[in-house]
Amino acid sequence: MTRAADIWQRGIQRDLATEVGKQIEQVVAAQVKADKAISDAAAPAPQDGEAAAAPEGEAPVLQGLDNPIQ
Repeated sequence: MTRAADIWQRGIQRDLATEVGKQIEQVVAAQVKADKAISDAAAPAPQDGEAAAAPEGEAPVLQGLDNPIQ
């Protein structure tokens, strides 16, 4: 009887872990999609004659100031 309970418990643990993993993947995927949509909307493509955006991880240099801010 104890062995059967242990097997049943492991099955529930496995099923629960699988379902939780699926839910976490869905939440993360939705957040990544939302973050990408926000960053795409916040950073419009440069127009002709404009400088391209700074590479990711680097702050853009603001032009036309006495002391450029990075």
